[in-house]
Amino acid sequence: MRKTILILMLLWVTIPVMSQFYNGLQMAFGKNRVQYGQFMWQYYRFPRFDTYYYSNGKELAQYTAQVAEKKIKELENLLGYTLEKRIIFLVYNNLSDFRQSNIGLISGNDNYNIGGVTRIIDNKVFLYFESDHVNFEKQINAAIAEVIVNEMLYGSDLKTKVANNTLMSLPEWYLKGLISYLAYEWDPEIDNIVREGILTGRYEKFNRLMGQDAVYAGHSIWYFIAEKYGKKVIPNIIYLTRVSKNSESGFLYVLGLPVKYLTFEWLNFYDLRYYEDDKKRSFPENKKQMVKPRRYRVYDQFTTSPDGRYFAWCTNQSGRYKIFLHDTETGKNKRIFKGGEKIEQINDYSYPLIVWHPTGKLLTFVNEQKGSTWLWFYDMETHTLDNKEMFNTQKILSYSFNARGNLLAMSALKEGQTDIYIYNNNANTYESVTSDLADDRNPVFCCDNRSILFASNRRSDTLRGDTTFPGLSTRYNVFLYTPGAGAFTQITDEPLSDFTNPYEIRNQEYLILSNRNGI
Repeated sequence: MRKTILILMLLWVTIPVMSQFYNGLQMAFGKNRVQYGQFMWQYYRFPRFDTYYYSNGKELAQYTAQVAEKKIKELENLLGYTLEKRIIFLVYNNLSDFRQSNIGLISGNDNYNIGGVTRIIDNKVFLYFESDHVNFEKQINAAIAEVIVNEMLYGSDLKTKVANNTLMSLPEWYLKGLISYLAYEWDPEIDNIVREGILTGRYEKFNRLMGQDAVYAGHSIWYFIAEKYGKKVIPNIIYLTRVSKNSESGFLYVLGLPVKYLTFEWLNFYDLRYYEDDKKRSFPENKKQMVKPRRYRVYDQFTTSPDGRYFAWCTNQSGRYKIFLHDTETGKNKRIFKGGEKIEQINDYSYPLIVWHPTGKLLTFVNEQKGSTWLWFYDMETHTLDNKEMFNTQKILSYSFNARGNLLAMSALKEGQTDIYIYNNNANTYESVTSDLADDRNPVFCCDNRSILFASNRRSDTLRGDTTFPGLSTRYNVFLYTPGAGAFTQITDEPLSDFTNPYEIRNQEYLILSNRNGI
């Protein structure tokens, strides 16, 4: 009888519940977003947290729960602290849906977490799926770390929080760097960013760092502390910071030296790590610039036409993007498209995607407008634009053409999964190549257009529909898909490095981007 009751209780806990959870929960008067779809929220209730989701988001909510359950226990053990308040996760299927909400419009000072992607209000965490489960897991981990650290430093009840916030002022690198370190200790991407910051001297004025510099410099100093003094000192530093209301005292009492001398040790640690390694590297010669880069403007999607005459790229400044063409014969630049809006929310740098048609007569690009995905065609001869809506996908992450230009190999997001599809441009139909939890990216046609190369974090080369959480790797390798083969051919196989963006230069000879050497 007791077993029956226990089973019934567990079933009740995981049954999705309908909820009247409004997007405008934290609405600020006069600052509403235009919404192109209504979200009917449901949620799963677990002992320590709730996960809210809406249409096509069930799998993401379940994945969030699996990651959160593991990370909460891990951080509580590391920090010797038990989280008091339950966490409320609200999971958006993509950034476009998140940007339609009023989240982040409470004030002009929108405090996003260390990744710049997640909005946290007290114990409420607003997540969105970007492109793959690896980054989504980082987003979840960072949010949990922030909730726990804030509770450790400022308390869980409102009165205590107000008092501690008033009395305690922490440098940006301390809090954001700590959260970043607790979320994901170290990886090649962080190593590369810290390397650049150290080698360029950008981190020298440590206490004046802001934004991403504060995040990664702070991350590196907490990593250094853990490497030299052990992870066990971290909760002691946090505790004494709260007691003394001063970050300097926390380091002094636990490590026996002030922050000034700690930063000397920290810089020496990374100088030895990076400068000798940097001497062994060779760098390309500087060439003439086609455009002078401007501050606060992101340059992306650089691509060359098949005949080599034209270059195309896009710029993004605070959410407003433009697509440019450069003619190597005339030396002139031309803007062919602009879109997006400068808004007070997270910028979406994943769009537009720019790809040349194999004939060279069309420049194509993909963007989002009013909650829908569009494929555009710019005619190089008539200088006109045409477009079509791409139905049945939540987001297109990358795509390429076959030699004839009638088929597109696409990496697209649908129902919480990033899979490979073949899109027939003439018939407007999709053929699914993969359909599982693994994140499949950067598909390109190869082998006389009979096969497709792509990058994936799958652990297996089989075609089974694996939807289980343990089946994912944190690293990407390159696979080859041939229709009718019954399995993928794994081209690269390294557990500690990423291999992405494959490209066939000759029959069965490939160029592949790797971060094996840390860059």
